[in-house]
Amino acid sequence: MRTYRVTYTWTKDELLKAFRRHYQSKLRLRPSIVMAVNVMAVLMAVPSVVVLATEGLRSSASTSALALIAFAVYWLFLRRRMHEWWWTINGWWWTRGFDKRPAANAVVQWEFSEEHVAQECAGLVSFRAGWKMFSKVMEASDGFLLYTYPKSLFYWLPFAAFETSEGVEKFKSIAQSRQVRYVTTTA
Repeated sequence: MRTYRVTYTWTKDELLKAFRRHYQSKLRLRPSIVMAVNVMAVLMAVPSVVVLATEGLRSSASTSALALIAFAVYWLFLRRRMHEWWWTINGWWWTRGFDKRPAANAVVQWEFSEEHVAQECAGLVSFRAGWKMFSKVMEASDGFLLYTYPKSLFYWLPFAAFETSEGVEKFKSIAQSRQVRYVTTTA
């Protein structure tokens, strides 16, 4: 039975990556929905501009027209900036007091094989469990999130921490074969 190792330092940056990947997977809209809303925003804004240009602000339709234009401006131009601002604020919140935590900047070591998954974190936490411990494994663009029960608890395994690229591929194949729900995102 071959075992594979994953070793990295638990830093603020790794914490932020883990939270971003977790929340991006939950907040992501399907591209088809985004495209549909983009088209609808433009289709609603154009007649609204025409209504405002021809009737002015005095008509009863002007309130609706202004609301539709405001939505279109938000959706098409401001939504992404607001999203970046949201990440900045939450990044500060998630890492607040990080340096005072016992596991701050500690070395995290994972070991996995066909039969088990084990973790050790600087003498603070140590466990060895079967793959059934995980309810879901999510592959992100730069690592894996391993979800346990309840579904909001997860562990982070960055790709860069694997000893070899063979280890990343082996982890994928084992997780997919172990009756753990396996999800791939482009987050």
